[in-house]
Amino acid sequence: MPSFLRHTTNSIQHRLSGFTLIELLIVIAVIGILMTAVLSAINPVEQIRKGTDTRKRSDAAEFLTSLERYYTTFNCYPWQMTAAGTCNTVLISSPTQMSTMMGGAPGCGTAACTINELLDKNEIKKEFLARGTNGGFTTQYVTQDAEDLLHVCFVPESKTFQAQAKTRGLQRDGSTGSCTTNFDTPSTQTCHTCLPE
Repeated sequence: MPSFLRHTTNSIQHRLSGFTLIELLIVIAVIGILMTAVLSAINPVEQIRKGTDTRKRSDAAEFLTSLERYYTTFNCYPWQMTAAGTCNTVLISSPTQMSTMMGGAPGCGTAACTINELLDKNEIKKEFLARGTNGGFTTQYVTQDAEDLLHVCFVPESKTFQAQAKTRGLQRDGSTGSCTTNFDTPSTQTCHTCLPE
């Protein structure tokens, strides 16, 4: 067999045998670069935080709605309802954390019995409270101003929600003013996301 045919035959067999080690390394490097670019664009940690903040805002809206329904029915808020079934004029003038509103007997006339009163009157479901564990619903703050306007606020975790909170300058009680954000430690920031906006 002539030498040029032998060389051509060997080349054909070599090409049919698969990729070389260098070709495989180049493909793996290109895939690694593309994955790094995609992950940095998506930022999965930020997406998880944004999802958490969206859930907190949904919980805040649901809780605010249940309080307003209660007010529509009984002409006062749960913390104003006494055990005798009458309303007093108690205001939550400073932000009260939801975790402090969980206890007490229904109709006790204090912020501590708000959740039990809502549960007793079927304005909120027990499943809603179960969702609130792990830093969700229980870390929200409620205030009521002199015009009976309620504010439900929480500390946002995602950079997107923190930037919006800083732009609005919302405090824990729903008022506006100077506030600070901290992307690394959300618990130290003073900007909040509040409903109503």
